[in-house]
Amino acid sequence: MTMKERFEIAKPMIGGAVVGAVAITIVAFSANWVVMADTMEENVKASRVNTLAAVCEEMARDHWLVQGNTLEGLSGYRNEERADLALRFVPASTGEESEMKSEVAEACSKLLRS
Repeated sequence: MTMKERFEIAKPMIGGAVVGAVAITIVAFSANWVVMADTMEENVKASRVNTLAAVCEEMARDHWLVQGNTLEGLSGYRNEERADLALRFVPASTGEESEMKSEVAEACSKLLRS
């Protein structure tokens, strides 16, 4: 059997492998099975913001209740004052990253509203 004959026999298999590779790539990306570095960084940052916001909300609510206020009063609290309350209780682990701190404060304020 010559090389040309072997190639002719293998042609359908090679074509199937190429089509399969393209198909699995399309399916993998559309089903989010493949995580890109940027996507992973965004997910980690969002997770960190949500976790810190939950800590902030818990501390702010406790502070609010210790002062003798009710939770109903917090939901009726003005937006600016609630945002200031949230900003006071943003955990120190956000560091000096003003963007991260403001995102945590905003998420905390939203949690305080509910």
